[in-house]
Amino acid sequence: MITSTYGAILHKSKSNLIVDEINLPKALTPGQVLVEVHASGICGAQINEIDAVKGPDKFLPHLLGHEGVGKVIDTGPFVSQVTINDMVVLHWRKGFGIEGQPYEYRWRNRTLNSGPVTTFSKHVVVSENRLTRIPDYKKVEYLPLLGCGLTTAFGSITRDAKIVAGESLLILGIGGVGSLLLVAAKTLGAGVVVALDKIADKEASSMNLGADHFETNISSDFINKINGKFGIDKFDIVIDTTGNPDIISTGYDLLNQNGRLVLVGVMPNDLKLAINTLGLNLGKKIIGSYGGQANPSYDIPRLYSMILSNKLNLSNLKFKSHKLIDINQAIDNVRNGDIGKQFISNFD
Repeated sequence: MITSTYGAILHKSKSNLIVDEINLPKALTPGQVLVEVHASGICGAQINEIDAVKGPDKFLPHLLGHEGVGKVIDTGPFVSQVTINDMVVLHWRKGFGIEGQPYEYRWRNRTLNSGPVTTFSKHVVVSENRLTRIPDYKKVEYLPLLGCGLTTAFGSITRDAKIVAGESLLILGIGGVGSLLLVAAKTLGAGVVVALDKIADKEASSMNLGADHFETNISSDFINKINGKFGIDKFDIVIDTTGNPDIISTGYDLLNQNGRLVLVGVMPNDLKLAINTLGLNLGKKIIGSYGGQANPSYDIPRLYSMILSNKLNLSNLKFKSHKLIDINQAIDNVRNGDIGKQFISNFD
């Protein structure tokens, strides 16, 4: 059993993470699994945690991260879904197996909290049901996406929006999840796909990932452009990743009568959404997505198989690799909307 490792710690809301040595107790309890992390993605959920957008953080200090890939080092009692030396995807949605108790690390002679899964450490103790076994792999940068981004993207379109082939789709915000929504939309047979992001430099990458049209804002002639180019004036599906109430309201107005607005982004808890609800009476729907209703034990093997068979093409995605010690720079890149998925692949 490894007794110490290095991790990135949130000690205070709205502050930089501290990279430091953390200590692990000697024994694992039922349902707990020790994993050596090989790569971890960074997504908007971590920004929300750092900024406490859901309200005051009652668990400080604590570890972060919820999508990763690594190798099983040790298992606690009654673990049956994974064994030592298995390669696994770490995910935040529940899969098969035991719900292990949250693991309490020690840091600077105090308790360091964690949930069922964290990934911003070289070694982590994870609940068995937050791990899904996969075959050995080569392209490590793709695999953390299976822990959150890809399963969320496919689930948001299929389970939340219930897309029908050929339906039009507007994606608001082309960050980590927005980029994967573009890939998923085309893989699933969407019709016209329009991408919107305030950063103009994302146009080329959005088009490469499957967008038919890109805009930096919804100006007064936005619909005229779309109508002139594609012959539509409203969308069947709008998916928001921004959590910005003004953008969400505009997206709602751009739905057709039976359109579905899927909210993937999280609004700060002190903001409200202003819409005219008549559209809801006439057939519009607003769906709050919770990880695309993903079932990791089923979805991860299926998506991984699609990647291996080139039925799911991720070759146009851009990645930026960082050392653990540089994690705050990686987080700033996410905040600033940099092109490319930010991930940690060097924990030494």
